[in-house]
Amino acid sequence: MYTDAVAQRPHSREFVCARHSDKALVLSSEQAGQVSERILWQSMRSISDLNWSADGRWLCFTDRNEESQRRIIVIDVETGESQELGKGIRPAFVGR
Repeated sequence: MYTDAVAQRPHSREFVCARHSDKALVLSSEQAGQVSERILWQSMRSISDLNWSADGRWLCFTDRNEESQRRIIVIDVETGESQELGKGIRPAFVGR
């Protein structure tokens, strides 16, 4: 598996990776030797700049839209709800 970016979830053994092969943002976890994966986001282009909130509930990242413009996305990892915050690069949570 080729990944563009990997980030460990705070206070957890889970991590998220941006898979290059299928342009998916995948949450992976391991329990009792078994690895499970859940796709959080499917992109048309590429995913990068992964950044967790301090409590590990929210994940912020960038992907590219149809016009190849970078956009900032935030996703609630528990519910799967996502929101586009605007255009730009290098998202970060303030007040870590």
